[in-house]
Amino acid sequence: MKMTTEYMVDLHKFLYLSNDTDFARLVERVQNHLLYIPRKKLYRYRKSTDREIATLAKNSIWLSDPESFPDIFDATIPLQDDITIGIDYAFHFTAEVAYKALVETAEEGEVIPSKEVFIQAMRDAKEKYNTTKKMERKMREIYGDEYEEIREITRVTPQHNELVTKLSKRAIELVRDIGQLPRKSMCIASFTTDRDNRNMWENYAKNYSGFCVEYSFHKEMSEINSKNAWDILHLLPVSYYAKRPIFDHNKTLQSIVMQDTKQESTYADPEEYLKQGYKAVTTKLSDYRSEKEWRLVMPNKYQGIYDFPYVSAIYLGKDMPDGKIEKMIKVGRKLGVPVFLQFPANHGDMFEYFRIDVDD
Repeated sequence: MKMTTEYMVDLHKFLYLSNDTDFARLVERVQNHLLYIPRKKLYRYRKSTDREIATLAKNSIWLSDPESFPDIFDATIPLQDDITIGIDYAFHFTAEVAYKALVETAEEGEVIPSKEVFIQAMRDAKEKYNTTKKMERKMREIYGDEYEEIREITRVTPQHNELVTKLSKRAIELVRDIGQLPRKSMCIASFTTDRDNRNMWENYAKNYSGFCVEYSFHKEMSEINSKNAWDILHLLPVSYYAKRPIFDHNKTLQSIVMQDTKQESTYADPEEYLKQGYKAVTTKLSDYRSEKEWRLVMPNKYQGIYDFPYVSAIYLGKDMPDGKIEKMIKVGRKLGVPVFLQFPANHGDMFEYFRIDVDD
């Protein structure tokens, strides 16, 4: 079952923007969310460093700052180039001023199209009639004699050009800031869906010398509380694309124009930003598809060691040093979970795991 962006936005509203304190609804949300997690288990590969072992011993994980990720595009919103954003801002600014002129020149009883219809008509004309003369001819057909009045009110002056240029530069900066906001406002811990992912063993468990932790959420189905509900509802799957979806900045630019023309006090459409924000933290290029990643995505105030008491088993890589194996057995006993050591199977390209934390 695929988790949609709309589902994530609705989930965000429930978690952060509503005052819903109905525990039964929270339980229902968690039970529904768990249906998305394969077998209600996730895995996390780590190197066998002292810090990683100590963090696991505390029944915790490390929530990382995305700024530290090697993929510089991770947790950012893909944007158009600055020239395109600037041109589109100028278009929305001109459309806003022109619509205001249309309203001001309307006669009593005259039916005025909605702003959405007006802007769409301008956009269609811009795309279809690619020269100024062709566009003017079409706008005259639409608005008749009033077009000349609209033109007079909206006549472009050097001062107007200077103002739009200045405002468009600021709009570009604002949109760029929005593009970086997920990376700056969230912290992330990564998981995957199986314990036999060779790419993960080689890259994240340092060529089989590290370990893989299994986290099970079966128990939480019957023992839901505010802590595990909060954790489970922040677990999100990553989708992979040959090219990440580009942010449609037009609604954001319209909001900025409304602010710049003193008609609104807010910049961005929250729902549109949430959609793009969740896409930013849950989409990666197809180069990473083999990771089959899930993420715990939290507000950045939780960055660092984070209590995550759902360990159900620990799997040690086949090349873990003996001294580290002894430490991991102690950690397993402290947490009350089995510890397995990885061996190449005698048949096929597979691994087998043998429990090593019990006495013969």
